[in-house]
Amino acid sequence: AATLIISDYSMREVEAIARDLPLAMDIIRFQAADRDPSHMRIIKIVQDGRCVAAAFLVITNILKSPSGYKVELPKDQIVAWVFGAHVAESHRGLGLFTALIEAAYNEGKRLNAGVVMSEINRENVASMRAHARLGYTVFKNVYYFKILNKRIFIESSLITKF
Repeated sequence: AATLIISDYSMREVEAIARDLPLAMDIIRFQAADRDPSHMRIIKIVQDGRCVAAAFLVITNILKSPSGYKVELPKDQIVAWVFGAHVAESHRGLGLFTALIEAAYNEGKRLNAGVVMSEINRENVASMRAHARLGYTVFKNVYYFKILNKRIFIESSLITKF
């Protein structure tokens, strides 16, 4: 049976997850580089001692997406950003992605977030559909270049759930 675990962010935990989900962790390291670890949570699903799915949650009053979209809110308005959600290919289609996103939403609300947000590459149709099924809606479409050994154009959507 799979177990869902929510924990505080630590590099040790990230490295442990990276052994099982290396591609996902490369993305997460990039996205987490300028975030305050004290405001981050790790959500993971473990089965037979192996991490088969993971996501990160950042609790903040600054709306700052990986694309650079940024708005600073009053200190009492908390936002939970979900990013880096990934399920091992061997475990896709089992509802684990939905479990991650629901757990992230519930943890954000538990930590007093007024809204839970994520940024999704619009070409990731499965993720867009899963979020829509869970009640997320598109807040803003953003477009940007990202350079990781090559230049690519990414169209993404900022999505929200109150």
